[in-house]
Amino acid sequence: MKHDTTTLPIAPWDTIFPETSRRNVPCELDLYTPGESSDSVFLVEKGGIVEIRADGLGITHAVGLSGPGALLGARLTTTAAVHAVRATAIVDSIVRVMERAKFLQSTLSNPELAAAYMHQLANRLETARHLSETCAAPTTGDHILGVLETVAATFGVRDDGSATVPVQETLLERMTGTPHRLLIAAVHELRSHGLVRIEKDAVRWVL
Repeated sequence: MKHDTTTLPIAPWDTIFPETSRRNVPCELDLYTPGESSDSVFLVEKGGIVEIRADGLGITHAVGLSGPGALLGARLTTTAAVHAVRATAIVDSIVRVMERAKFLQSTLSNPELAAAYMHQLANRLETARHLSETCAAPTTGDHILGVLETVAATFGVRDDGSATVPVQETLLERMTGTPHRLLIAAVHELRSHGLVRIEKDAVRWVL
């Protein structure tokens, strides 16, 4: 059975993000990178985006996951912001774009949009907390599994209990800060226990 994330609602944001602002973001392509200055706010219309941050040692970790209806780059400032994270499409995605100042003006003057924005912030903090907790996992396998479980919790599962969204091995390596050799060994161990499914170069969480 084929599944994607297009059925999830993007309301109420579709009322202010013009359809003409759509931008395609293919899987593993960056929406923005660390140090890049931008005055745009992005709305995920289809697919999903992962935000990855490098620590002081250069080790990378996933710090955010955004599916349809989620906002990226939204800050309570009308000026351009310098991104501290890398935002990468976890699957083929479509986003809409609008200027930050216009977004804030439209959102903060509308009670429904303001409430939705606060809800978004709460969801982002909860997802970030889950991803942070996986970094303290006792083993590499537990860390990888925790990230994949958070992906499943964010984007949903299929009727057979597997994650709707698979994660490319190269992207999973960056999301967990795990060297490729160790990642492959851990993923195969997880597969032997029936916890993940390997599909070509991607890994899918299994309930």
